[in-house]
Amino acid sequence: MREGQIGNLSYTAVNELSLLQNAIDDDPPATLQNTGIIRAGYSAELDGVIEASKHARDWIANLESVERERTGIKTLKVGYNKVFGYYIEISRGAADKAPENYIRKQTLVNAERFITPEMKEYETLVLNAEERIREIELRLFKEICAELAKSASKLLETARALAELDVLSALAEAAALGGLTRPEVHEGSELEIREGRHPVVEQSLRGERYVPNDVIFEKGEIVRVITGPNMSGKCVTGATLVWTDAGLIPIENLKPENSKEDKFTPMQISVQSMRGVEQTSHFYDGGKQRTIRVTTRLGFEIEGTPEHPVWVRQPDETETWKPLGALKKDDVVILKPGSNLWGNKTRIDFTRPQKRTNLKSYPLPERMTPDLAYIMGLLVGDGTLTYENALNLSTGDEWIANVFIRTFKREFKYQAQMKQNGKDISVTSKEIRLFFAHLGLGYETSLSKTIPQSILSAPKESVFAFLQGLFDTDGYADTRYGNVTLSTSSPKMARQVQAVLLNAGIVSGLHSKPTKVNTNYLVSIFGENAIKFHKEIGFRLPRKRAHAKLASNLRMPNVGGIPHFGKTLKLVQARIVAKKDKPVALKRDKEISSIFYTYLPANRNISHAKLARLIAYCDKNGIEIPELKAISENNYFYDYVTATKRGKAEVYDLTVPNSHAFIANGFVSHNSTYLRQAALIVLMAQMGSFVPAASAKIGLVDRIFTRIGAQDEIHAGQSTFMVEMIETANILHHATPRSLLILDEIGRGTSTYDGVSIAWSVIEHIHNHPQLRAKTLFATHYHELTQLADLLPGVRNYNVAVSEADGKVVFLHKIVAGGADRSYGIHVAQLAGLPRPVIVRASEIMAELEKTSGRAVKIDPHAAQQALLFPETSPLLDELKKLDVNELSPIEALNKLFEWQRKYSKE
Repeated sequence: MREGQIGNLSYTAVNELSLLQNAIDDDPPATLQNTGIIRAGYSAELDGVIEASKHARDWIANLESVERERTGIKTLKVGYNKVFGYYIEISRGAADKAPENYIRKQTLVNAERFITPEMKEYETLVLNAEERIREIELRLFKEICAELAKSASKLLETARALAELDVLSALAEAAALGGLTRPEVHEGSELEIREGRHPVVEQSLRGERYVPNDVIFEKGEIVRVITGPNMSGKCVTGATLVWTDAGLIPIENLKPENSKEDKFTPMQISVQSMRGVEQTSHFYDGGKQRTIRVTTRLGFEIEGTPEHPVWVRQPDETETWKPLGALKKDDVVILKPGSNLWGNKTRIDFTRPQKRTNLKSYPLPERMTPDLAYIMGLLVGDGTLTYENALNLSTGDEWIANVFIRTFKREFKYQAQMKQNGKDISVTSKEIRLFFAHLGLGYETSLSKTIPQSILSAPKESVFAFLQGLFDTDGYADTRYGNVTLSTSSPKMARQVQAVLLNAGIVSGLHSKPTKVNTNYLVSIFGENAIKFHKEIGFRLPRKRAHAKLASNLRMPNVGGIPHFGKTLKLVQARIVAKKDKPVALKRDKEISSIFYTYLPANRNISHAKLARLIAYCDKNGIEIPELKAISENNYFYDYVTATKRGKAEVYDLTVPNSHAFIANGFVSHNSTYLRQAALIVLMAQMGSFVPAASAKIGLVDRIFTRIGAQDEIHAGQSTFMVEMIETANILHHATPRSLLILDEIGRGTSTYDGVSIAWSVIEHIHNHPQLRAKTLFATHYHELTQLADLLPGVRNYNVAVSEADGKVVFLHKIVAGGADRSYGIHVAQLAGLPRPVIVRASEIMAELEKTSGRAVKIDPHAAQQALLFPETSPLLDELKKLDVNELSPIEALNKLFEWQRKYSKE
């Protein structure tokens, strides 16, 4: 067929059309098993049989009334059964009045049944007519088909041309009326849909705009885990320090010049995330919003919107996201020490003030050096910064005074002068004062001092030098254990110091101490953290530096340790006990045995150092302990929430497309039509249609597999979950790298842990199997699956954006990067029209379940109750009843206990 030509429409099937019109009924049955295919009048033979059958039926239908009138027997009736066919029944009392032509056929208790020769003739016509009609119609139909087959090639060609014309004209009409776009279809594996829309849902909207979404698979991306909905505007306050490759920077200082409130502005910087250093894509200005400030036992703080999630460790030993507004006292939050992500800015771009005749100029440093950073630390610690034209350092230490004067002489060619009191050193150059103001030493009182941004953006060596100056003036090391403390009147600077130390891998505590004048804020460093401080930062002041040798790791070696770890440790203990022929018996290693026989019974948390020792013991004895190694590799610091406080502040957020996580103030922070429309757009493109999208580049797909919706096939003995698993199995067995997989809520038909495990395993299989690796959109409400993006390179997290205010949610229908923190099921139920008492009660139950980790709900005696349909059973008790305790050895009993705990503790 030539381009632009649709088939061969020159042939006109007049004779064939006439045959069909004359022979086939206008409304024929769907199959040849039913009669009524041939039109009346086409076959005299068929018409005769149909007419005879109709006459016979009419005769039999009238027989009862005719015979009653003829015989005068009022109880006479005509009936039918499969054994005798049609019969005449007369009651026993009137049976002697039966005419002579009635032939007795059957005697009943209260009646006699008769037949007549004439009745049997009509019965034969009725019973055989249906089969006879079917035989004749089938023969005629075959004859018609044989006649049409003589023109089959021309008829098929015409039919194909008409079908093609019908399809193309329909697609052209849809493209014109629906604003569709021509896609680029090629033989590659690309899938790039920009601003895609659902072609059916869009048409059903009345006066509403359909929100478009992108489906753009990056290179190497295989599975897209879509959770939702997610929260819009998950932000932190402006002073929050973010770990970036430009240093520790308050998030408000990252704000692009063209940023607008409630808008996402493109911005690329490198930040520390859960998985390492990653690139941001956008900056979000949230404006002034309600906030929650969370404070931990060691004084770490983060403040943000109630929806802003942080990484937490839960009593069930899982780690997950939890919004600030949901945190409560004794929750365990996770901080990331030792990121060691520092700035690299050393150049100082200072513009000298316009020279006046009475203004003396001095050489000014062009780069930030450790020595310059050190004297800045001294000035922030013991300096007076409120003078407009001068700087003043007050110190009673001769060593510090000499270093300060020498450094000024070397860096500025300026001779600083000691006042007559022997404590105050003055720098009275207006130009030098302006230079330090440019570096961030503004005109501040002791209450408002901060770490200058020029230091926070500097390399590690300069940051540490600044801390040395600060600790030399305002810090001290005790003379017993070498523990280190910094005292300051500025709460902001205290928190900045705590964050900078955490970035260096040093965990410190922060608490306040009221005095008669001002409140002092104390940053304290103990034990192994104090040792690390002395080793990596330390004091420059000799008399303080001498205290480093006093530091001991026996005093508070790792404050807090690893909480909610008992079940895992007991599991490891069972493995150790079950291991035969160990090189080192557990009871012979006092340090390791103390974990199980001292720490666990007393509910004490083990430190990371003790965990490392346990891992070394297990490795030496050939015991697999992946759970322990995962905790050790993360090296998180766990701290307990002590207080939450409501507030209001300007808030901001960053978008990190890969993990949607970044370190803020040390905290690890986080920032279904969709499925169907992606499948439909791919299908439309491959069938030659324009598509509902701004643009689309789509590689050829061999098959589109879907597992959407819930249905059962109880008639075939298959539950909803069984149907779901059968369909999933079919997909995993037959999909190829060329396939597109649309999977919705895999694993929801069974228990939570079963479902999560199956869904997790399915994603792993799709991602890892060398002959699968198909592009997959995987929608789920199992938020645990978002962790896979941190474990598998081809998995990405996306979610459905939502806005929430005053307890109500508005679904924005926008798919954005990142994993969701909750599902908003109750809000959806409210939108669906569930009665208000049901919604209120559901909210109460959810709050109770969250508070008790799903273990206890108080029953409202006034609420509607539903009786149990089935008696409760206990699989554990069933197993216990079958167990012969007398035959168990002590080690077998212990192993059995741990087996049951592992099997039933989460149910």
